[in-house]
Amino acid sequence: MLKPPDPTLPKTTRSEITALFGDAKLVLDETPKAISPFGSLASFISFLGQIGFAREVQQRLPFAEPASNNAIPLAHSLTAFLMIAADQ
Repeated sequence: MLKPPDPTLPKTTRSEITALFGDAKLVLDETPKAISPFGSLASFISFLGQIGFAREVQQRLPFAEPASNNAIPLAHSLTAFLMIAADQ
């Protein structure tokens, strides 16, 4: 049986993280509720940002960026694929 949260603790803890691609600031909240397995991806993506993953992938991909204005950047596609493959 789950132990109820301590009422003296704050219900949420706000933490700001930076998006992996771009400079957007994201708010990461913590609650006593259970989360899905995808909830931990926020921490993993934050780690990838700290080690410079996005910059390295963008520099080292051997393909030219697509010319279409509607194209998804290759580094974003590769990262999304890795996230899906890691979940399997």
